[in-house]
Amino acid sequence: MQSPSRVLYMRNDSDVPAVFDWQLDAGDEFCVRPLSGVVPPRSTAHATVTFRSTAPANFWTRATCLVKDSEPVALDLIATGYTEGARPPPLAARHVAAYYARLAAGGAPVEVDPAALSQAPTSLHSEPLGLQGVGGAGVGAAALPGLADDCMQTGPLPGPTAWPLFFDGQDPARAISVDMSHLDFGACSRLSASEFKPVAVTNHTSAKLTAFFSVPVWHDPAGGVPAPVFAVLPESADIKPGCQATFRVAFRPPRDGVHFAQTLHVRAHLKVCGVERGRGAAQRRAQCEDAACGVVVMVVVVAVVV
Repeated sequence: MQSPSRVLYMRNDSDVPAVFDWQLDAGDEFCVRPLSGVVPPRSTAHATVTFRSTAPANFWTRATCLVKDSEPVALDLIATGYTEGARPPPLAARHVAAYYARLAAGGAPVEVDPAALSQAPTSLHSEPLGLQGVGGAGVGAAALPGLADDCMQTGPLPGPTAWPLFFDGQDPARAISVDMSHLDFGACSRLSASEFKPVAVTNHTSAKLTAFFSVPVWHDPAGGVPAPVFAVLPESADIKPGCQATFRVAFRPPRDGVHFAQTLHVRAHLKVCGVERGRGAAQRRAQCEDAACGVVVMVVVVAVVV
């Protein structure tokens, strides 16, 4: 899988150094390098944002950057991952803006439009996994203008920012939830996998959703190929409105004498049934298509502590 990247420019308009720290895990789908550092006064620094995923789905993370002696700043990271066998409709910044605008107007987190969702995307990336577009909003000592991209929405997107984003998360609708805030596997051996621990995911919307866990890779400080240390089964589950699905999380350390702590994200997207039309009425057939709803890509954090 290829890992597309973009350059992020961070500008400090103040007269004092701006110490920053991105609140992202090293193994997340979106990786910022460097995660922390200092931007000199009246200067600009740059970082690299890389998208890495093995799942054909839409990904959206409103990342928080802590800035010393200032409010946090936010950056929307948006991407669509696809393979030859599965190509979901691309996600764009305008979908995120429409989602927040609908919630602000008192609308439901899911608004189904089968006719629009069943349309094929107008363009596809040449890479197996594509980084769609990124928009950002900045306040305080360090202003983050976002990443330049043809499909990027200019200006900050609506929705939570600063401290409300840091403490309450990016989805004010609470469209999905989990019954566990953390899982403690205790002491485990690399010679055998631990027992599975259940995590229930609840769909609070009025539509059928498909949920799946994003499992980050673990980077061994001693070197070697990064690989996941946690596993989740099933890979995905369809959840009816108001219902739950149970996932099982397992842990197997690659070596002994090491402490592990990672964050797993639960992501969900709308599952709708559309109609594919051929040249004649006799060629019409119903098909189920996974698609983003304007957009409902919700993130719930599950901390897994060992």
